[in-house]
Amino acid sequence: MVPVVLSLLVLLSLSWSVVGKCAVPVTQVCNVAYQVPQSIAALASVLESEISSAYNSDKAQSIGEACAQSLKEVRCAKSFPRCSNDSTNVTVTSLDCQQRLLCATSTYRNILLTDHFCDLAEETFPLAGCKPATQYGYTFRICPADVYSKNVSQWMFALMRYQDIYLSSAIGPGAFLAQNYPNCAASYGHFQCARIGQCDGCATDTVVNYAYTREQCNASSLPNL
Repeated sequence: MVPVVLSLLVLLSLSWSVVGKCAVPVTQVCNVAYQVPQSIAALASVLESEISSAYNSDKAQSIGEACAQSLKEVRCAKSFPRCSNDSTNVTVTSLDCQQRLLCATSTYRNILLTDHFCDLAEETFPLAGCKPATQYGYTFRICPADVYSKNVSQWMFALMRYQDIYLSSAIGPGAFLAQNYPNCAASYGHFQCARIGQCDGCATDTVVNYAYTREQCNASSLPNL
């Protein structure tokens, strides 16, 4: 599988956004020119750090610049869901992912498919509205209970569900990280699920994103992968 990028656990403290608001994120890697949920816009630098690292990993697989660029566009689309023009809906997508993977070698293509690279289906959800993630009819396998028990919007749940599916191969039972660095795997899984955000329990018109600090990362015995 593609190496897990662990340097990204060094990010933000709490940040607050309005659930029903959209904004154009400040991006350099993805050049996003459309509006995304405000909470996603707040994570732009974090998301682009991941995408840039993955892009370099893709190029290292000798798939060619054009192919790596095409896969980067998929990663950007998955990371930056698009708000509708009237900011009432948000669409998550992985573009024409299966088609784009044909440019890669069969070996690398199979690795990405095993890692659920194309498993984020294109769907459109209301931008606002919150309820517990457990009420959306999905049983989480990797995302911890203190994350999925929170109130989330439906589009946030879709991204959280996708993270849970991806993490099942990235850090699930039998994965290198889980076997050799269990504390790190747990921290990484918590971060990836939690950073999508949650509706604040006191005011459902706000969403909070949070992540681990550098000190917490160091305390998790992160390997240098």
